Amino acid sequence: MPPLIREAQIRMLEVLAEAKNMDDYRSKIPKILDLLLEYSLMLKEGQAKKEDLVIGKTISQEPNAYKVDSLTALAAQQLEDFGIPIHPGEKVRYMIKDALSKDKAERVRPFPLVGPDDTYDVKKYLEMLLKTTEELLIHFGYDVRRLKEVIDAPFPLSLDGRGLG
Repeated sequence: MPPLIREAQIRMLEVLAEAKNMDDYRSKIPKILDLLLEYSLMLKEGQAKKEDLVIGKTISQEPNAYKVDSLTALAAQQLEDFGIPIHPGEKVRYMIKDALSKDKAERVRPFPLVGPDDTYDVKKYLEMLLKTTEELLIHFGYDVRRLKEVIDAPFPLSLDGRGLG
């Protein structure tokens, strides 16, 4: 999980940790939705720092031995192609540029090779943010689809009707 998404989840958990019972937990949902909106706007507006979007995964085989072009495998292969050897058991750190790009080289960028002009895949990082929020609110009827409606509303409001501010 990238640091930005982890930070959002920790802040949400801190709010929920204040709850003393189920009704209190439910009363915290608007604050959670406000945090979801805050982080989703940061991503959508391109304000997220690249180092806060880095994903780290350990590879289990040599980079060119992967048969499936997972994002981790592609990042490991790029490192090798750049002359940075990487071996099974080592961690590959990368940023998702465009997860669905036809050009495999544009899907990810290993973190040591991220340049100032590299952009990130807003949709993919929003998916991660929505999934982490869903884990906390699913039992209250907030699945990814419903949470996406919250962040895609033209004038986002939290449950208590307050706008962002």
